[in-house]
Amino acid sequence: MVEFAIVAPLLALFIVIAVDFGRAYFSHIQIMNGAREAAALGGGQLNGPTDTAMLRDRVLLEANVQDHASENDSITIDVECQTPAGTTIDCGDAAEGSGVGNTVTVTVTRDFSFMTPLAGAILGNDFKMRASATAPVLGLVASGGSSGGGG
Repeated sequence: MVEFAIVAPLLALFIVIAVDFGRAYFSHIQIMNGAREAAALGGGQLNGPTDTAMLRDRVLLEANVQDHASENDSITIDVECQTPAGTTIDCGDAAEGSGVGNTVTVTVTRDFSFMTPLAGAILGNDFKMRASATAPVLGLVASGGSSGGGG
């Protein structure tokens, strides 16, 4: 009985810390999936990945499975478009006639709060998670007048 009284609080602490790190891992997977979904959606838009509100909604769709302590309110996204040479361009220009090879990168940042004070003391209470994904922009190729057929 005495041994159990000594070991039980430590065991409970380890279980809560394991749950905290499990939540953190799951939250990171969610924002990574949200970034991938938003990048794929941004790359597939005909007018280029300019609608950041729609991209944020796509990220929130993935993140809404787990919303602890209103962490989804802290989600921010950054959208950057680049040419094949690595030059940053305006995302409105990414899908123009020269859009072939351009990419869109969506970076998602989210605040995460730990349940246990011990994990928060070690890693900090304002723990920020960040994930990013890159997708090709499906550019509109300037046509020479032939619509082609093709199989």
